[in-house]
Amino acid sequence: MKATEKLQGWQPCTFGDVLKERVEGGSQDDELLSVTNSRGIISQSESNKRDTSNTNKSKYKRVYVDDIVYNTMRMWQGVSGRSSYNGIVSPAYTVCTPVVGNDSKCLAALLKHPLNVSLFRRYSQGLVDDTLSLKYDVFARLPLLLPAKEEQPRIAKVLDELEAAIRLSEELITKLKQIRAGLLQDLLTRGIGNYEECRNPEINPEQFKDSQLGRIPKDWDVKSMTYLTTKIVDGVHARPNYVASGVPFLTVENITSGAGISMKNVRFIKQEDHMAFYKRADPRPNDVLVTKDGTLGVARVVPSGLPEFSIFVSLALLRPNSKIALPQFISTFFQTESFRKQLGTLSTGTGLKHIHLEHFRKFNLATPPKDEQKKIIDILDKQDLRINAEGERLHKLQQIKQALSNDLLTGNVKIITDAHIEV
Repeated sequence: MKATEKLQGWQPCTFGDVLKERVEGGSQDDELLSVTNSRGIISQSESNKRDTSNTNKSKYKRVYVDDIVYNTMRMWQGVSGRSSYNGIVSPAYTVCTPVVGNDSKCLAALLKHPLNVSLFRRYSQGLVDDTLSLKYDVFARLPLLLPAKEEQPRIAKVLDELEAAIRLSEELITKLKQIRAGLLQDLLTRGIGNYEECRNPEINPEQFKDSQLGRIPKDWDVKSMTYLTTKIVDGVHARPNYVASGVPFLTVENITSGAGISMKNVRFIKQEDHMAFYKRADPRPNDVLVTKDGTLGVARVVPSGLPEFSIFVSLALLRPNSKIALPQFISTFFQTESFRKQLGTLSTGTGLKHIHLEHFRKFNLATPPKDEQKKIIDILDKQDLRINAEGERLHKLQQIKQALSNDLLTGNVKIITDAHIEV
């Protein structure tokens, strides 16, 4: 985006022409605000971060609704936003007020545009990233191609509506995940059964029995992982020599980088090395791979259709006994509170950073009959489908906003009415 570019109604100017620095002290009683990269300006109490502000706030800066605030030390990362609050911010921020006639929401969006963020980085002063700083006197001289004043609120309205849809989608995903967590807890401790009985065993106590894991349905049993599997091993203990192509060699990153097993950025080993490693750990469809280093207890069921592969020692391979346990049931155990409690007991006083094979063998599972396992997994799968569908919708909304922001804020697309976009 060049400041000299000619667009109808658009004007080349500088950021200082439309944003004037506000230098006004606040008071101890003003609400403390924080500027975030993703959420804009929020109350510090909403940030979920420890309040590290000074007790003496005499040098803090006052912020009013519609002001635009940026992090002087992180403007090269685009950390800025428009304020919906009156309050104060620390001296580490620069506070600006829009020149009358300009739309603050549109100006805030312009500050987030990648081309402008790149400009801010280029003109930030400092030897390394951690010391880069964009003071107002430099910021004010940087060039800007400004949308026509009558078009600014239209741009802001479109981007606002998209942002609202994104926030609603994010909130729905959070709620769906909370529902799934509740379902998981109920289904894997109390079974399918009557809804009220599932949630409150005291209503019909004869349907439950005591166990070492607490009250469980009377037709369930507590079984060790050793009993529920026919094989528990980990991968090769020495890092092999990688080659440009060959047999895939999976590590923790291939298990934790997505919802399933990812072959993206996978490394390869020679066929002869694979044959040697395969004698110990021979992953097959319906085996369960579990991370035993790094992020502990991330489990994935090996799907059919993957090429033959080997695994590193950071992964454990659990082969379910197909007569009594579904692989999805074994995998789901690692999402439960029971797994976390048992892992905590096993690691007490040791600062456990690994799950050892003997720990896997000692894990106990409240185990329903296989047909009930299937029903439980089906219910959880349906909830996962809802979460994934909403996740895809969110991704599309984010892509639309990114593309439309670029078009609207560079003049490639012009809004001619509140309802139509001219391309």
